[in-house]
Amino acid sequence: MKILSRTLLVVCMATFVTGAIWTAVAFAHANQLSATGFGELRDDGLNLRQTLAFSAIQHPDGTVTGQAEYHIVRDDPNFGENTRFHVEVNCLNINPDGKTATISGVVKNASDPQANGATAIFRVRDNGEGNGNEADGVTPVFLLAPSLNRNCFVVTGIQPTPITAGNVQVRP
Repeated sequence: MKILSRTLLVVCMATFVTGAIWTAVAFAHANQLSATGFGELRDDGLNLRQTLAFSAIQHPDGTVTGQAEYHIVRDDPNFGENTRFHVEVNCLNINPDGKTATISGVVKNASDPQANGATAIFRVRDNGEGNGNEADGVTPVFLLAPSLNRNCFVVTGIQPTPITAGNVQVRP
């Protein structure tokens, strides 16, 4: 019952965060670069689910603002603790393909306080809409020490994994 309650809580939180993100996106100017969405990755072998809700918008002055909420939910508590952190997004890099974006920011509120202040970086891919398209993709969120001085323009090589649920929108 405890696992069901946690799962329900995480789903409710993810739904609320996703709704808030989509509301923010509705007010974004149509010509602004942006990447928004929600993605879930499941690994049944490890009994875990990763969820990522995010919004990154580049404004006319070049600044980037947004939020991301990342959760790792273990369906079996014997596999470790659940993880949660909130990211204030400050970097958006849309690849020339117009479908893939790398996003980074600073962890501001984490279930493990040692993660606060770390640089969070992840990549997303928008494969379009419709039945004939491959599922959109996201990567796990990688945490780096701020002293490494990394952002969304200097990280390469990480490729998004097709999501099991959700939708990603990249607007070049």
